[in-house]
Amino acid sequence: MLMLLQFRLELQQAANKLGKTPIPTEQAEWEKDRTNLLSQIRKFNNDARKHLGDEAVSDTTGVIIFGGNEFEDERDVVDGDTASMTVNDPLVQAVALPSVLADPGRYPHLAELRKKELELRRGLANDLLSDIRQTVGQLSFQWRKGVRLAPDKVRATRARTTAAAIRRRLALQAKFYNQVRGSMERLGMSPIELENGYKFLRPEDIALSKAVQGPNERGEKQTQLSWIWTTFPGLNQDDNYLTECMYVHISFICRS
Repeated sequence: MLMLLQFRLELQQAANKLGKTPIPTEQAEWEKDRTNLLSQIRKFNNDARKHLGDEAVSDTTGVIIFGGNEFEDERDVVDGDTASMTVNDPLVQAVALPSVLADPGRYPHLAELRKKELELRRGLANDLLSDIRQTVGQLSFQWRKGVRLAPDKVRATRARTTAAAIRRRLALQAKFYNQVRGSMERLGMSPIELENGYKFLRPEDIALSKAVQGPNERGEKQTQLSWIWTTFPGLNQDDNYLTECMYVHISFICRS
């Protein structure tokens, strides 16, 4: 169910990667995936009537316009032009979930389903934060070993192409995390838990230190770690050694 939302973001990004003059075979493959997504959303929304009820499902239908493109490279905008899209477009069509209800107070019988969705979202947010850390690490390694140490222009270009693909994956993960966080807020997660474990993600939180991209710039080695390296929801406080290990690892990268 939640993977439908991730697949939708992937299709949005793929649409922009196709460009204004796509290769016919790639365009056909994208249209096939788009049709498949619409079919899956319609099936899910139809099945949701058995659990949410017809009235609640009707309240969740419509067009969802997602947030900005702050995580994207100018050439990799995820949303594109959503202004003209209709309810039948799977890239913006709402998926019938308790978190989408505009007025959940009208449906007290869905309280347990809201709790279950919150638990699913919490687990997904934890997974996404873990994935984001790994992807930032991969991007750092690619810049440090691939781009900076490339012996010639050909391999440097190849390394930058790989880095761009990793950056696109990171942008998707970051945007999906913020969508999941927004859903957890609507589902009633306390402000304290949100602030302590699931902060709103900003571009600077996942940006590479300039000590990695531009190691010769003065003062860049004193970069402060982002909260994603010091906050590990779901782990005990006794597991703080993970933070220390992460700090040592990132510091080593920045000094290299």
